Amino acid sequence: MRLLTSEAESIYFQGNEIATLKEAQFQPLRREIQMVFQDPYASLNPRLTVGFTIAEPLLLHGLVFSLSEATPQVEALLKSVGLAPEHAQRYPH
Repeated sequence: MRLLTSEAESIYFQGNEIATLKEAQFQPLRREIQMVFQDPYASLNPRLTVGFTIAEPLLLHGLVFSLSEATPQVEALLKSVGLAPEHAQRYPH
C-alpha cells in the first residue's frame, strides 16, 4: 500500500514483484490489496455504520455506484464472518 517505504529488497504479491512498480503500475493492485489495522478504535469511524464502512471501498473503486447497490454485497460479507445482516445498521462501538 506504500504507507511506509519498504526496507525489503523485494515484495511479492501473487508471484509478482511489486516493490519496484511505478505508481501507475501499482494503482490497479489497490483493489486487490487492503490494510487491516489491528486496533478497531483507531481504524473504525464511530460515526459511520458498519454497513457504510464495508461499502465505502466498493464505492471508492467504482465496483458499485450507490449504497443500495452495495447492500447485497455488504450483507454477504457480514454473513461470511458470522454476523447478521442487521449488523450493517449498527455503529462499531
